[in-house]
Amino acid sequence: MRLIGFRNPVWRKRAWTLATIVLVIVLASHPELRLLVPFLEAIGLDVFFALAGLQIVSALSGALMPVIFAVWRKSLPSLRRAHRLSLTVFPLAFLREFARYAVFHWLGDPGPRLWLRLHTLGRLARLGPRPAWGPALRQETA
Repeated sequence: MRLIGFRNPVWRKRAWTLATIVLVIVLASHPELRLLVPFLEAIGLDVFFALAGLQIVSALSGALMPVIFAVWRKSLPSLRRAHRLSLTVFPLAFLREFARYAVFHWLGDPGPRLWLRLHTLGRLARLGPRPAWGPALRQETA
């Protein structure tokens, strides 16, 4: 018999409680972060983690967005060629329709949502890296 089993809901609840207590103690012991303890008590730990995750995502997206745009620009011509080929060449068009049928009918309930997301991704690949909802940036020639 194991002393601690994390599949047991009682031990899992105790582990989360212990982790919460350790987090609050760490925040309370740091002089600059001690003011977060009443904030945590007011909003709850789940909202605090959501806000911290949002902050991490915004920081990472700001740092990684130039890399993502560079990769997008390099891969865009091949994505466009593949899309055009899948529309015109019969075996590839057949495979495209077969994949649509498979996603719709074999995956069950999440199938249509998945196909819609894949279709949206294909449309975005055809648009390119600029946002589709704003005006196109004009390059001024001197």
